[in-house]
Amino acid sequence: MLKLDTGAEIYLSGPMTNMPEHNVHAFRKAACRVKAFGFKPISPHELNEKKGLPPNLPWFRYMRSDIPEIASSDGIYLLHGWHRSPGAIIELIVAIACARTIFFEQ
Repeated sequence: MLKLDTGAEIYLSGPMTNMPEHNVHAFRKAACRVKAFGFKPISPHELNEKKGLPPNLPWFRYMRSDIPEIASSDGIYLLHGWHRSPGAIIELIVAIACARTIFFEQ
């Protein structure tokens, strides 16, 4: 297993589409867990806000924005329900293809 240094960037991935408030509360909790391990969480909610992406764009626009973030991160943290999210599945495939460390929420 690859050992990550403190401060490693970990992209958060999980279900958002058709979830109340795009599942922001679960992502915030996940960010706290990632921080507790000394890593820097990268939340798609915060990325979208920083990039000025409104919450009503077509799904593919968010994927285009987020995939480069996954590729440049050090790892990915998959929230509960990730396997029911087409976007999270794609993000996992990108993380595997880029040899990123993978964490699953317990």
